[in-house]
Amino acid sequence: MAVSLAPGMAIPQMGDGAFTRALLDSLADPDSDMDHDGYLGPTELDYQLSRRVKELTAGKQHPVTQKPPTIGESNFYKAGR
Repeated sequence: MAVSLAPGMAIPQMGDGAFTRALLDSLADPDSDMDHDGYLGPTELDYQLSRRVKELTAGKQHPVTQKPPTIGESNFYKAGR
């Protein structure tokens, strides 16, 4: 995943950049598991990161996903840890 086509935005009151905060939020939120199998896959994480970064930056930052064709839809993280 790439952070953005634009410069990253820090969120001082949170102590993180928008992408980092969105990643941490997405990994911690059980609702990120959209198919309710208990795990996050690349598509679910991509969707949640995009949504959350746009929310945190009032639409000023837009994450871009660049997934190699060899990366499938394998789950890689237990949701809501």
